[in-house]
Amino acid sequence: MLSQSERDSLLETLSEPQKEFIVHFMKRGKRTQFSNLIAKWKAETKSGEGAEDTASNWELIDYIDAGPDWSAAGLQCECGRKLRRQYIVSNTITGVTHKFGRARR
Repeated sequence: MLSQSERDSLLETLSEPQKEFIVHFMKRGKRTQFSNLIAKWKAETKSGEGAEDTASNWELIDYIDAGPDWSAAGLQCECGRKLRRQYIVSNTITGVTHKFGRARR
């Protein structure tokens, strides 16, 4: 498996259309992972009333990878922590949006 720096180096060698394809593919994969996570959570919280409705109300809006210069990119969690990868989720009923993520990996 490639390290993060090796993946970043390879990404820099791609043309813009190739980069756009990879980013689109990654975002689609993250949406699938988010949907699977919500489905698993709903299955595990059968005892909680309204758990299925609550889980169904959240949607992954976007996934942003700031790249190798992530510390200067300005992505932040709602807690104020700088992020390399940011997930933006929205409640489809209330319209509330949350931003969270990972600093590095």
